[in-house]
Amino acid sequence: AGGTGEEADDDGNDPTKYCWVCQTNVHDKSMHCKFCDKCVSRFDHHCMWLNTCVGSANYRYFFRTVVATFCFVTVDAACLAGIVIAYFVQAYGPNGAGGAQVDRMRDWMGADLPLVNAIVNVVFLVINLGSAFLIGQLFFFHINLQREDITTYEYIVRENQKKREKNKDAKAVRSKRIVMIRAAQNRRDKGMVRKLQMGRLCVPCDPARQAVQEDKKREAEEKARREQEQAQQDQVREVSRYSSSSSEAGEGGFQEEQDVKQGSGVSESDQQACDVCAPLQEAMAARQSDLEASAKETGEQKKETNGTGSNGNGEPQFLSVGVTECTHPSASAASAPTDKHPPAVPETVANGNAGAGHT
Repeated sequence: AGGTGEEADDDGNDPTKYCWVCQTNVHDKSMHCKFCDKCVSRFDHHCMWLNTCVGSANYRYFFRTVVATFCFVTVDAACLAGIVIAYFVQAYGPNGAGGAQVDRMRDWMGADLPLVNAIVNVVFLVINLGSAFLIGQLFFFHINLQREDITTYEYIVRENQKKREKNKDAKAVRSKRIVMIRAAQNRRDKGMVRKLQMGRLCVPCDPARQAVQEDKKREAEEKARREQEQAQQDQVREVSRYSSSSSEAGEGGFQEEQDVKQGSGVSESDQQACDVCAPLQEAMAARQSDLEASAKETGEQKKETNGTGSNGNGEPQFLSVGVTECTHPSASAASAPTDKHPPAVPETVANGNAGAGHT
């Protein structure tokens, strides 16, 4: 059992963690062995046959020992198998005349008991075969661990996790079967009840197991959909935050930001290569176009105001209906008569006015 706590990183290269027993930072894959009472770097397992822990410091020697032992036991078993087979073939074969192997068994320790010697060799052969099987299993097991780049401890943790998930699935199948049997009984569907009961023996045709798998599939799809929506929402929130900050900064802040970006040496191709920067670039371009359109519209409004409200010299213009002459005060003052009598009205105009009055 190892004590793990908050993670740390002293040299910035190898991830480390804190061991509460040793009161120090250790490697991320280190474990505190309760038998050796020390932390072992890249802890693999505690070998009771070697009475020590196997880790990064001695794992290669441990593996070499396993290989050498497996080869020795295999060769010894092969030799014993050859001796035993040769003895029984020479002693009890079709010829039955004996041979070198029978004579060697008879002369062993001068006992003249070849059959007893053969039985002893058979016993050792069985022991060697069992040892070769066990050590060979250990040998191929560590080859598989090296191929997956994991330790024995990590393998045990992974297998325990798989076992817990398997037990959880079995419990879910049992609960689902009970619910489906009750529903089928309420519907008086005896065929479905019988099929659900037989599903305990036939795993592929078990309706309860199939229903559990469909539920897990739907849950996985729903989880993937939620993660995708969350990612989209985060992206939209980032774009909105950047747009609001750009709006507050104004045109001057936008231009300053453009100058800083150009001064930092960031090229457009590098920005477009980044998928995360694409929405931000679109928001920046939209903001720039809005600012330019707003400035253009403001200038046009100013021009229209100046054109309709003055005559080019800054003086207001006044128009009078039915009068062809300019009625500006200065012009009227210049053209006014010097005497106090009003000007004479033409006769045609007077006659026209009189006729209009009679009408």
